[in-house]
Amino acid sequence: MAGLRHVVDFRRRERAVRVELVSMARPAHRSSQAGLGSWFWSVVVNSGAVCRGGAFDGKFAQGRAGRLDQSGKLSGTIGERKRMSDYQQRVTDSFNERKRLIRLRRRKENLRFWQEFGIIPRWLVVLVALLYVIALVIATTVNLANAHNPNGNDMFPPELRDNPALASLALAGIVTAASLSMAVIIFLVAYVNRDASRRGMSAALWTILVLILLPAWGFIGFVIYFLMREPLPYPCPQCGNTVGARFNFCPNCKCNLHPSCPQCKREIAESDKFCPYCGNDLKSTIGATEIPAQGTA
Repeated sequence: MAGLRHVVDFRRRERAVRVELVSMARPAHRSSQAGLGSWFWSVVVNSGAVCRGGAFDGKFAQGRAGRLDQSGKLSGTIGERKRMSDYQQRVTDSFNERKRLIRLRRRKENLRFWQEFGIIPRWLVVLVALLYVIALVIATTVNLANAHNPNGNDMFPPELRDNPALASLALAGIVTAASLSMAVIIFLVAYVNRDASRRGMSAALWTILVLILLPAWGFIGFVIYFLMREPLPYPCPQCGNTVGARFNFCPNCKCNLHPSCPQCKREIAESDKFCPYCGNDLKSTIGATEIPAQGTA
């Protein structure tokens, strides 16, 4: 018992010394009403350093990931705030570029259904039609053969067993509906593959993407593609050379591919005579800017 009492007294004295040392390290100007929990939080956040403003400020205070500001909130370093600002700026620029490309695609592209359907390979269209005819012939033949089944008439659908012609028409309608559904999916996949190639995108990547999303998400892969696809290359209005949708100037004649109104600075089309946003006379403005340029030349 005496030995146990000595051990307990030693642990109590050691704990008292630790509390006293921690109390001496606290700054003198700290409010006495501050809770013990907030003080321990500041100690943990500052990675071993005592509270802000104290004599025992951390040695690597400038390199820490964060610290407590005057309001008691955790704030990042200047580098972190700068990186976050740069990231937000990049996201905004990417979103604005995507909107600009969508507007350009709407203005430049005048697509027609049969023109777009024409980019699907002809051999694929013939193959799908041939498979449809084969499926229709097989289904009708097997269904008519079931009418002479030794075990009894087993035609489909059961309600039309007494009328083979109507039963064959009903079965042909079911086969046609199923074939149309499969044909739409096949043609859409082929269209994505060919359209991505002519737009300068990765045809294999987008084809794999729509195929992966097809079983679980249906047509969501095609929707993503139609929203994210690049505009088609178009001829330069000045020299006729094919230019990409992201080009600002023609690499052949240095033509400005995205002209803007001199007054409101908003993007206009090459054929506009007046600005659609502010009504500025573009012909007179362009002529006034070309005359001084010729004089200096």
